[in-house]
Amino acid sequence: MAVIGDTGSHTDPVSGLTVPNSGRYVMVAAGLEWRSPDVLTQKADRNPTRFGIASASRGADDALTQVTVTESMVTQVLPNANFAPVGNRAVYSAAEAANGLPVNAYRFWMSNVPLLGELTLQVFSRVQAGSTSAYPPTANDTLLAEVTVNGADLADGNDFQFVEFRLPQSVTTTGSDLLVWKLSAAGGLSIGTRNDAPGITQFRRGWFGNAGGGSQNVGSPNRLAFEAFYREVDSALAPQINALESQSSVIDRSFTREFSATAELRPNDQTYPQSAGHYAWTFGAQAGAGQDIATGSIVDTLALMVELAPAVANLRLRVWSRLTDPATAGIYPASDGTATLLYSVSKTVAELGLEAVSGTWQDLRFPFPAIQTEERKSYLFELWGFTDAAAPVGIGITRAADAGYNQQQRGWYRGSSAIGVGSALAWRLGGDVFRIAEGDPGDTSGHLLDAYDLAIEVTGLSVAVSGSGYGDGRRFSINAALSVAAAAVGTESKEDYSLVYDTDTVFPSIAGAWIGRRHISGVSASRSDTGTALTLGTDFAYHVNGKLRGLIDVAAFDVDLTYSYKRERYDLLQVDPQTQTVTIKAGVERDFDAVEYRPAPDEGRMVIGYLHVVGTTASAIDTSRFQGGVVRRGCEADWQQLLMHNRACLRRVFGKVARGDAVKVASYGDSIVAVQLGDPPYTANGAGRDRPENYLINMPADTVAALPKYDFGDGAGQVHVKISAIWSLIGAFEQASGQPVVYLNFGRGGSTSANTQHNGLWPARLQPVLDSGADVLLLHFGMNELGQATTLANIKSIADQAKAAGMEVVIMSVPRRNAVDGPALTGWNYTNRALWRAAVEAGAAFAPQHWIVTDEQLGGMGASPDSLGAAALFNHPGPAEFARYGQVLVHSVLG
Repeated sequence: MAVIGDTGSHTDPVSGLTVPNSGRYVMVAAGLEWRSPDVLTQKADRNPTRFGIASASRGADDALTQVTVTESMVTQVLPNANFAPVGNRAVYSAAEAANGLPVNAYRFWMSNVPLLGELTLQVFSRVQAGSTSAYPPTANDTLLAEVTVNGADLADGNDFQFVEFRLPQSVTTTGSDLLVWKLSAAGGLSIGTRNDAPGITQFRRGWFGNAGGGSQNVGSPNRLAFEAFYREVDSALAPQINALESQSSVIDRSFTREFSATAELRPNDQTYPQSAGHYAWTFGAQAGAGQDIATGSIVDTLALMVELAPAVANLRLRVWSRLTDPATAGIYPASDGTATLLYSVSKTVAELGLEAVSGTWQDLRFPFPAIQTEERKSYLFELWGFTDAAAPVGIGITRAADAGYNQQQRGWYRGSSAIGVGSALAWRLGGDVFRIAEGDPGDTSGHLLDAYDLAIEVTGLSVAVSGSGYGDGRRFSINAALSVAAAAVGTESKEDYSLVYDTDTVFPSIAGAWIGRRHISGVSASRSDTGTALTLGTDFAYHVNGKLRGLIDVAAFDVDLTYSYKRERYDLLQVDPQTQTVTIKAGVERDFDAVEYRPAPDEGRMVIGYLHVVGTTASAIDTSRFQGGVVRRGCEADWQQLLMHNRACLRRVFGKVARGDAVKVASYGDSIVAVQLGDPPYTANGAGRDRPENYLINMPADTVAALPKYDFGDGAGQVHVKISAIWSLIGAFEQASGQPVVYLNFGRGGSTSANTQHNGLWPARLQPVLDSGADVLLLHFGMNELGQATTLANIKSIADQAKAAGMEVVIMSVPRRNAVDGPALTGWNYTNRALWRAAVEAGAAFAPQHWIVTDEQLGGMGASPDSLGAAALFNHPGPAEFARYGQVLVHSVLG
């Protein structure tokens, strides 16, 4: 590899020519190609090229004139002729094999660019099955990337010049698959060609098309000229570029993708539910001044709020256009020749990122080939639901108010049945746009330690990771597109299930037995003795986590069940900090407790997230800003303030630990510190505390059996566990002091902080704690009294009495309940704020367990709200949760 500035010459091994040493090789389609210093200077963006990301600022664009770049060419067809602009010529397309090489930019030789308005570049992968010489998109094409930009942002003048489009992420194909690009505008496109290319396949030669018309082949010996390459910023040529580092990184693909509505009919508070059996919905949007959508708008996505019947397997979208005419406004578009079919495709529910679950309203975004709306035209959209057997099946949809609309604006149902006056369908039309990703204020400076600031987006089973990484003061971009495997789904039957009448709706309180599956749906039941079918909602109800309850107050009886279920899994997202390669490591598939089986990263890899896979869908938990700890980057100041408060409150304990003295720790609270079996006494410890049998009663037996067991010398034998968060602090004290810690567990399940029997301020229960001689008291109440106004005064009173007895106090916040039965966070937030105020006013330390399970901070826990409270699937943290809460406790006490 030669170096810029070197003297002398050498023989080019590719061309056989003698070339100067000053220069470098770059990758081209056939191998390495020599670039001389003057070419390299041009390649350092010292040309009139503008860049294909409309949201990137001109300052950042100018910044790139002062950086060197590496361009690894994948395909290069240089122009020696042109296709002149034709008014209605709107699309050009061609394909090549990428052979695994990444592509993130395309360059075209074009004229009149500022006059073209919006230009869109789409890149597809094509499986070479059947004909490859077809205009995209075909049934064998998958959209990989898309970017839209105004021509005025790409070029300053109308002369022929190179125009560059940057993709939102790198793309590639492997094997014989093709990488197909499609460049579209409203019309008048000109493009460079090469007219000495006989004897090549049509997909390499290319196609062109007209606005709204069919495609035509580029004929021999012509082929479309273009460059497809991977572009990477290497280094700055001027010191001042450092101030623009973040902007230049934006140009290099650091931006987010989001849906933007161009036109909509907003929903009111009414719906057409799927239970009505309406399986097809159609509406029209009229283009023009004062109409539903402006002329010249580009739309490529239909967005609807839908409810799907459990049997929905596929959704079909059909799109038509026709002239806006009162005479045809009442005619269903598929019924005669008044409308032209533009597009028709069926996609599975999973492909669209949805679940077929009745009662659940979901945001459907259905993409279609881009349409630029024309004056006095109507565009009609029909969504149809089908079962696996291609039978129509119910879809629910939201409604909008009728604002004097005609029939096509109001819409149709079940094919051509008209929606009556007074109502209309609610919808949005638009497309995905790319916006500059907002950076963390703390990310503007270089990080010497490895750090990541990523966005993880999941659609169905497709995962996109984008953002920045840092290390040794450098910033680099990360972009990865990955696929995650589905977890198992199935349908099964169970005989002789005892159906018990029960008014309780919270999972652990329902009297019925767990059926052995979680995430159940589509339950049907019949009496085991007579075979009589029971009616869901009248005779019985079911809990999604796997229990049934009777709704009629009669003696329990046996039923035979059939139901569908989904298994779950936690997969690990990890990055190699040397290469910045992102990979997925699959976890263990479980029915109930997959959070306990999250995989460890491979050696040398860093955890950046988890994927909670439930059946055929996945959700992401971004841990990239936590990097193995419980402090989120950007929140360091809050933790530092808390540590200063806590250290002032725990001086005596710290002194004993520092001297190597033995420390006595007491805990006082509810089941989350008791981890109890049976009804423990008011005195500490005993055979019934730190026992898994009841506390983990709903967890699978193999998970419970795998926990280490201990003999506490109380006569019960080797039956105790050390899973609560308190044990993490005990271990940290023992490691710091070198002395064993005496632990006194005064917890009691189901209790509150109140001054009533068995509760926190009840004198008979509190006095043994005050007499214990503990150095520090870990105080945990609140889970059983969320939102109560008395908590603040009660906790302050307990803390004051403990301090008067010679103890220092740590008040622990309340973990989060499971999302299914405890979704409301208002009371939880109220109680945790009360606990913090109690700590401040009582001069007690505070352990904010809840900080890592707020919606914005779940990366600290590394788990979905669906998995929290996992031990009882309501309000008991399981072993994996306890381990993380223990890290919070240790960090908030010892730092």
